[in-house]
Amino acid sequence: MRAILSALSMLHQTPRLVTNTLALVKLASRNIENRLFAEQFCDSSILMFHARHEYLPTTSVAMIALMITASLKAQITNAKSMLKTV
Repeated sequence: MRAILSALSMLHQTPRLVTNTLALVKLASRNIENRLFAEQFCDSSILMFHARHEYLPTTSVAMIALMITASLKAQITNAKSMLKTV
C-alpha cells in the first residue's frame, strides 16, 4: 500500500499574504490531483483538453480517462466543470 504525506507550512502569515498562500495551495492541490490521476489511470487512454491549447501543459488542463470501449472511466475536477459547459 502506498501513502502520500504532504505538508504546507503557513507560519508567519500576514493578512496580505493570505490570498497569495491560498492561490498557492489551490495550485498545489491541482498539481497533486493531476499527477495522482495520471498515475492511477496509466493503463487507460487519458484525454487532456482545455479551451485554449496553450494551457494544456498547465495545472488548469482537464483530463478524462477512457477505457478501451471508449466509455468514461474517470475525470478530474477541471474536466467536470468544462464538460458541464459543452
